[in-house]
Amino acid sequence: MIARLRIWVPVAFLALLVACAYAAKEEIPNSDCNSDSQCRSWSNAKCNDRGRCECLEEYTLFNDTGCGKGVRDRCYEGHCDANNTVCYTDICVCKPTYTANYNNTFCYKQPQEYGDLCNTTSECPDFGDGRECNRGRCGCQDAFAFNHTQKLCKYKIDEVGKACNENQICYLERDGDNQHVRCVDDVCKCIGKLSKDKQSCSGAATLLASTSALLIAFLARSLT
Repeated sequence: MIARLRIWVPVAFLALLVACAYAAKEEIPNSDCNSDSQCRSWSNAKCNDRGRCECLEEYTLFNDTGCGKGVRDRCYEGHCDANNTVCYTDICVCKPTYTANYNNTFCYKQPQEYGDLCNTTSECPDFGDGRECNRGRCGCQDAFAFNHTQKLCKYKIDEVGKACNENQICYLERDGDNQHVRCVDDVCKCIGKLSKDKQSCSGAATLLASTSALLIAFLARSLT
């Protein structure tokens, strides 16, 4: 019994390693095959034991059409296919100040500003507790809005007349990035014209432009 266990354990361990190796290789979608020759439509691919085309060793699946030298792949001839990579000590690596995307198919500039590309929240600049990598872009969590002057995510106060403080931002969702509400004397106030439903503030600049236009038109009529 003990002898059988001694034989079974190494075999099971080897099977596990093989399974992990297969799991790590990406199969090309809709690529049934019986031989390597049937995988020639895709660059740098072969037919695996499960009858599917997959990337050769040290190649990365870029899209449904083929495999190339991605980030962390070996580059013996100094060639890398991923954007913004270089071959350094026979390995494809991102250029300085760049970081790899989630599947190592290209490198992007490390995020420095609001709206820059990101993989995880920790990559984003310190916009405060409300920062978040949202849909691949550095931004703010839903309950927060970005203060472009202070470069901070601040908790949104979404109604004119509500109390506010220096750690919050008055923000009307309908106005998007064109905000004209401010925290004045600890109350969110519209600096301009407030809509009837109090969900939009047109801004002082808009009012000034309208007033100027009316004044110019009046003067023009008076001189004729």
